[in-house]
Amino acid sequence: VKSNNMAATVRTVLSRVLPQRGAIAANLTANSSSRLAAASSVLLHRCRSSGAPEEYATLEMFRPETTSAPSLTEIGTRRIFQEEHDIYRSSARKFWAEEVVPHHPKWEKEGQVSREVWLKAGEQGLLGVNTAEELGGIGADLLSAAIGWEEQSYSNCSGPGFALHSDIVMPYIAKYGSPGQQEKYLPDMTAGRKIGAIAMTEPGAGSDLQGVRTNAKKDGEDWILNGSKVFITNGWMADVIIVVAITNTQAKSAAHGISLFLVEEGMPGFK
Repeated sequence: VKSNNMAATVRTVLSRVLPQRGAIAANLTANSSSRLAAASSVLLHRCRSSGAPEEYATLEMFRPETTSAPSLTEIGTRRIFQEEHDIYRSSARKFWAEEVVPHHPKWEKEGQVSREVWLKAGEQGLLGVNTAEELGGIGADLLSAAIGWEEQSYSNCSGPGFALHSDIVMPYIAKYGSPGQQEKYLPDMTAGRKIGAIAMTEPGAGSDLQGVRTNAKKDGEDWILNGSKVFITNGWMADVIIVVAITNTQAKSAAHGISLFLVEEGMPGFK
């Protein structure tokens, strides 16, 4: 929809359903595209509260793309999102502004974030967002998880490894873990009581999994892991780590001989 046409449509509806139509409509003249999101938001709430005719409800679908918004971080933009996403984004943005940004310089010096911020993120519903509710997660959609990624980037705070924890480690457990493992780990990870990490990168192989040298050998009912890993996000604080190791050296390719091990804090050799 072209901004001029949209502005005209908004002005027409405003003139019929808003008592203070003159002041708002007057703003929708030249260069009106930057004001459309705000005007449409006001209109949406007024239409709902005043019992406006059904024909006006079409404006509820109007969400300007970022090219027509005042800024990239404007809430209420992009057609892929809905109003419930805007509510979630507002909550996430407040969390990062109040619970992370003021403390981040201190965490940078210490080399790790606090355990407390993980628990607060869990209380706020920011962890395990895209993990099914019946498995202990929040059960929201991928767009909600994406909002978490975006809001962290907007805050310019890289310390909390929430995305890796929620959107890499937890899905591995949700998809490949046993029912017992899912029940044991996922609810606590959603609450921030357990922090997840994944150990893939090695000193001599980087992130090329075909070059992994860490191996695991069966020893009775146990597996013995041997090897070295580096650059483990959340590694210092992790309670649950997925470790990539070779279990079949005779496989048709290195990738086919790799297994994932769930290693928990407190197991012998966990450091």
